[in-house]
Amino acid sequence: MRTGRRASRTAERDPVWRYGADRLFTQALGTEALAPGERVVYEATWRDPSPGTYRIVGTLHGEATDPEGATLAAIGDVAATATVAVD
Repeated sequence: MRTGRRASRTAERDPVWRYGADRLFTQALGTEALAPGERVVYEATWRDPSPGTYRIVGTLHGEATDPEGATLAAIGDVAATATVAVD
């Protein structure tokens, strides 16, 4: 990982909420090794959203390296999205 920020989450309609807003992240490198098929989960809580439909975007910030730490691929920011309705 390039910084202490492992992943970010955003609720979009302009956007209306961003997990990293008003937060500071370390400028330290870090490593999270995953075996093939293994997964990691990052969670965030968006308190008191207004009713409506939102596009939720989760983004992983990192790069792929070999076991010795040599960069194999700068994967950049990889995102997954979902649409949710809040009543």
